[in-house]
Amino acid sequence: MLPIRYPIDLIEMKKKLTERFVKNLKAPINGRIEVFDLVLPGFGIRMGSSGRLAFFVMYRVHGKQRRKTLGLYPALSLAEARTEAGAVIKLAGAGIDPKLDALKKTKEQFEPIAKEFLERYAKVHQKPVTYTGTKRYVEKHLIPAWGHRPISDLTRADVHLLLDEMVDAGKGTTANRLLAAMSKLFNWSLERGYLEASPAFGVKSPAKEVSRNRVLSLDEIRAIWNASDSLGYPFGPWLKIMFLTGGQRESDVSRMQWSEIHGNWWQMEQPTKSDSVHRVPLSAMALEILDTLPRFEGPYVFSTRAGLVPVSGFSKIKKRLDEKSKVSDWWFHDVRRTVATGFGEHLGKHPYIIERIQNRRSGTIKGVMAVYNRATYETETVEAMSEWAIFLKGVISDKKVVAIHG
Repeated sequence: MLPIRYPIDLIEMKKKLTERFVKNLKAPINGRIEVFDLVLPGFGIRMGSSGRLAFFVMYRVHGKQRRKTLGLYPALSLAEARTEAGAVIKLAGAGIDPKLDALKKTKEQFEPIAKEFLERYAKVHQKPVTYTGTKRYVEKHLIPAWGHRPISDLTRADVHLLLDEMVDAGKGTTANRLLAAMSKLFNWSLERGYLEASPAFGVKSPAKEVSRNRVLSLDEIRAIWNASDSLGYPFGPWLKIMFLTGGQRESDVSRMQWSEIHGNWWQMEQPTKSDSVHRVPLSAMALEILDTLPRFEGPYVFSTRAGLVPVSGFSKIKKRLDEKSKVSDWWFHDVRRTVATGFGEHLGKHPYIIERIQNRRSGTIKGVMAVYNRATYETETVEAMSEWAIFLKGVISDKKVVAIHG
């Protein structure tokens, strides 16, 4: 026997809701059925032609009638729904709109606001390298710590507690970067009206940073270079290309794409830290290494996923490299300083040539010259890169190297 269906667009009725009645309610052919409970005025059930049954509650607050859906049956039982409806009606009687209050509470939680900050501000206004760092600090440290708390509840004490934990763990520099990221997030939240005051305002950097001056010796360069062979692709060639391209930033070398290689030049298509187009001359030694690398369907030269994403995971590789080379107390960014020092000390190159090669703006050319001097010095940079490759080859082969001063 087929179930009885109501051929009416809308049926409204009042009845004492019981489990038996709710369970046996039949779906209409179209429209919906709404049954209001005689036990708790305002509470009811709604069923559409699909057969889906939902509990709801009607209430009035500040002179306006509102409706709030409580949940679906049978996931939400009749008893649970009636209890929840009673709580909603009680809040409405006190002048609180439960529906709007719940929406506001969710909106004011730290996690959705932090994600909105990343999407609307950091991703749009920050350079790619800066955005990557901001995203990492927010997702790795801030959201796990404060995700479900209302952002307006956060205090300066909360900020200090999080930063102090990092400093105590020996991560002072990370704590400083985290403070910078959270300050931007809080200031953005202030502008958007999520905060009345930033809990990070007036908080000083928790750790004193000492500028690194680590420069690898020639013996250390040789040991690291030779040890990189044990890493294989992509990490070994990646490190060698970083040395051979004049100490480019590790993030830029990691994101190198095959489409950026034009003959003897590497022209970075993706934005660099200095936010400028940057061309790097490639020596014969660099091209030889690139020619031996595998080609995948993805665009990236160095990748562990068929060229689809840039290479990453350098912390683990660094430990292996330290064990093989027996060189410690250095980081990949020290290669940049080492190469810049080598260009000056061993090749006798002028600082402005080094700046051009490394795409830096430290300011050896200042004032009016910095504004009007747009020379690329390509001839000089090609010459310098070629000389550096020859010098580096001598270092690696453990031959006696002689400083070259042009």
